[in-house]
Parts: sequence; structure tokens; C-alpha cells
Amino acid sequence: MQIAKIVPDSWTMSSMLKVCASLGALEQGKELHNKSLQLGLADNVSVVNSLIDFYGRCGWMPESRMVFEKLVNKDVISWTALIAGYAEHGQVDEALDNFMKMQENGFAPNAVTYSCALKACCASGVHDGARTLHMDVVKMGLDSEETVINTLINVYATFGSLIDAEAVFERMPARCVVSWTALIGGYVDCGYNIDALKYFEKMQAGQISPNFVTYAYILKACGSIGAVEKGREFHLEIAWDGFESDPSVGSALINMYAQCGSLSEACEVFNDLLTRDITVWSSMMKAYALNHQGYDAVHCFKDMLQQGLKPDVVTFTCLLTACSHAGLIQEGLEYFKLMREKYGFAPTNEHYSCIVDLLGRSGELLEAEKFIETFTVTQEDAWAALLTACKTHGDVDLGMRCFEQLMQKDPEDAAWYTLMTDILTGAGRWEDALKIETFRKHVEAKKMPATAWIEIDRQVHRFMVGDEQNEDILAAVRALNLRLKDEGHVPNLNLDVRPVSDHKKEEALCEHAEKLAIAFGLLNTPQGTSLRVSKNLRMCADCHNASKIISRMERREIILRDDCCMHHFIDGSCVCGDMF
Repeated sequence: MQIAKIVPDSWTMSSMLKVCASLGALEQGKELHNKSLQLGLADNVSVVNSLIDFYGRCGWMPESRMVFEKLVNKDVISWTALIAGYAEHGQVDEALDNFMKMQENGFAPNAVTYSCALKACCASGVHDGARTLHMDVVKMGLDSEETVINTLINVYATFGSLIDAEAVFERMPARCVVSWTALIGGYVDCGYNIDALKYFEKMQAGQISPNFVTYAYILKACGSIGAVEKGREFHLEIAWDGFESDPSVGSALINMYAQCGSLSEACEVFNDLLTRDITVWSSMMKAYALNHQGYDAVHCFKDMLQQGLKPDVVTFTCLLTACSHAGLIQEGLEYFKLMREKYGFAPTNEHYSCIVDLLGRSGELLEAEKFIETFTVTQEDAWAALLTACKTHGDVDLGMRCFEQLMQKDPEDAAWYTLMTDILTGAGRWEDALKIETFRKHVEAKKMPATAWIEIDRQVHRFMVGDEQNEDILAAVRALNLRLKDEGHVPNLNLDVRPVSDHKKEEALCEHAEKLAIAFGLLNTPQGTSLRVSKNLRMCADCHNASKIISRMERREIILRDDCCMHHFIDGSCVCGDMF
């Protein structure tokens, strides 16, 4: 157009600025800014609004603000573009402050403005502010606007208010894929994965085609509950819909297969991807880490560097986790040093925790404690990793020091009490363990109910401790317990510090969630079939030992993922090396 000597007008400049904003093309956008000044468009509201939006979407908020301030005839779009930029880049106070100033200056927010303000409330955790904005939206008659409704669903879901999110969703006159995805994503993020799968089925029944974000969420749901059969089914749908080559979907597939313990299928997805961005490579390293393949993760990292990609902070988290799970002390420390000295990344809490876990798993407990003391700000994740190592290695004194640190930071997290109780009972100090348990109840640190899932014939079955169980399952798990004892398994009654009889303790151990799921799987699958179980909490020592014996006794592979790592029980042993 310019070669043809045609002078751009305001519409041309606005359109080109939108293109630059979408691409993040900062330098080209700056050139367009200068061009608009040369063309005398400095006071054109349409062009200036596009400039405010362009700088905001590129994260250059001082420039966005400067352009905004120079505009004499501001309108609602000007204010909204500025607020959107602040909200998009985490400057939530500025976003909400300008939302108020906009109204003080006599401008009524539109649907997009409210959506931006709601996002800012969500990012800042201001639940009450979001509810107030919701009421304002209703008063303004904007509660039927798709943009606002989709944002409200997302905000309520993010806050964990799924009842409110569902109520907004149900009142929608017409639902699009964004609405469905927001609700499904909320259920996944809050751990209600089976509900997310049900809503996904309803969405498809309503002839709404999923997008790549929907598939990413639903694959995450499958991975969380070990539903590999459903995951494979969705994989076929993804290929049919043409999303298989998308790097974000590829990463979600790799994560799903890895969480289900099918590392070979995760590798197939990785190898078949034509485009591999840093997220894909990091996902593959995470898959190796989860399945205790530390050396493979290291080789993956080296291959990535040879391809010319630069690692980010997430890549190093995955790599350090892999070194930790595989006991690669020297490699882990070298990569931690490399991350800081060569790539200039300041270690995050996750990186520090990985090194503590690496040292702790290897038995270097005092070294791990010294490492924590070098932190500028000590975070609970690092002390939790060391406390877990103290449980593995039976160090009561250091465990108590870790416990005291964690009590100062978060006295209402039941996980610390459970770990410390296990350490004390392992040392035969039952009275001290009972004191810790009594103190837990006193501060009302509530334990999360242990839950396990197993998928059979594409149906996911849930077992939660405390739920009423089917008599056939109870009979099966009790019969299994008797067979375990015949094989030499001695129930670890020390894990239960309650003042009850040994019979009651043994009965409780027998009915742990993963044992119920395994017994159900043995009842409902042919001999030789591998069992895949997922659990929301870490396995106890009794269940871990029992699972090893069951794998040998039944001649079956048992693949069990807890909140720490993947356990592959084969012929009486586990790939985790009993470092759980």
C-alpha cells in the first residue's frame, strides 16, 4: 500500500496497531506510532485507543499510560483499553483504581470494562469485590452479555465457588465453547475431575465442539484420576479435530500419559510432534521425573539445548525434580549452579525445594538443613521436603526442628502433623505421636479425606476413606489382607496412634483408599491385567509394602500415582526404591 503511494488513514493505522498487538510486534508498533504522529493523527480517538491497547497488550504500561494521558477526548474505549492492560499484566491495583476513576469522570463501564475489572479482582483474590461487580453488572443490564458471563464463570471457578459458577452458567441463554471451557476448567482446577468429565460429555451432546483449551483441561482431568482409557479416546478425538500438532495440546497429552504411568505413550506423542516449544520439552522432562527416569530427563535437556532452545525456570524445575527422584546429586547441584550462573535465573521456591529434596532423599539431611539456612526467605515447601526426608530416614530430632518451622508458617496444614506423627511412631515414641495428633485436633487442622480412583472399562470408580463401601469390596479387601499376612506381610499398626484395639487399627489399615481400589481392580479385571490407581495423598508405608507383595502374589503390574510420584510395583518391588 505504501509502495503504491497510498497514504494510510485512521482506520488503516488502527487496524495495523491491532495486528501488532496480536503479534506482540513492539518495534513495528512503535514505528506505526511515529507514523501516526507524522500523519497528524495524534488526536484521533480511534488511533490513540488502538495505541493504548497496543502498548498495554505488549506490557509497556508506562507508554500506554502516557498516550492515554495526552488524549483530550477520552471515551469508554480509552479507559477500558488502559484498564485491560493493567489487568492483563498483573497490575491489579492500578486496574481497579482506574476503574473507579473512570466512573468518577462520568464514564459508565461497558461489558468489556466489567470483564477486565472482574479479572483484576480474581487476580488479587478479592472475592467480595467480584461479587459487588456482579451485582453492578445485573443493575446495568449487562448480565446477558456473553463476555461478562464467561468472565464471571471463570472468576467464581477460580475462587472455588463452583456453585456460583454453575448458577451463572445455567442462567446463560446460549452457551459457547468459552463458557463450557470456563466451567470445566474450574472443576478440574478444584479437583472435581469426574464432574469435569461429565460436563465435557454434556458439552459434546449439545453439539459444541471443544477447542484446544478445553482439550487441555480434560486431559488434565484424565491424568489426575489415572483415566488412561478415556485419555486415549480423547487423543483420537484431538487427532480427528486437528489439534494434535498444537504444542499446548501435545504438552497436555504428554502430561496425561505420564501421570497415568504410560511413559512409552508420552514419548510417542513427543516424538510425533513436528513443533516442540519449550513447554513441550519441559513436559517431557517432567514425565521422566514423575516416572523416576532421571538420566532420560538429563538427556532430554541436552537434546533440547542442541536444538537451539533456551530453558526457562519451569524447565529447570522439571530437570531438578528428575535429578531428585533419581538420586542424581551431582547432576542436580551442577544444573542448579548452571541455572544461576549461565542463564541468570534467580532460583524460585520450587528450585530450592528441589535441592532440599535431592539432598534429603540421598540421606544428606544436615546438608539439606544448612542449605535451607542460606535462603534469604525460608519457605514452607523446603522445610516440608526436609520433613519428608526425615520420615524416610527416621531422623526424629531434625524432623522436630522442621515441624517447628512449619508450625510457625502454617499451623493449620494437617500434612505436617501426619508426617511428624509418622516419624515419631517409626521411632517407637507413641506418646509423643499422640500429643502431636491431639494438638492437630486442638488447632482444627483438618485432614483431607484420602481418595483413590481406578478406571475399568472406561468407567472411573472412586474410593474415599469414610464412605460406606460395598460389602463385596469389603469382603474382597479383607480376604486380600489375610492372603498378604500368609505371604509374610505384617500390618504396620504403629501408623495409627488412636487409643483403639489392634483389631480396629488393622481394620482401618485394611480399608485405606488405594487398597480398596486395588481389591476392586482384582475383582473386575482378568488375571494379568495391569492395574492403574491414582491417589490424592501420599501412600503410607503399610500400603506401599502391601502393594509390592500384591504385585508378586497376583503376578500383576500395579501402577499407582500419589501426590509425590509414580509407583510401578512389579514382582515385589517398586521403581521408587522405597523413597516415598
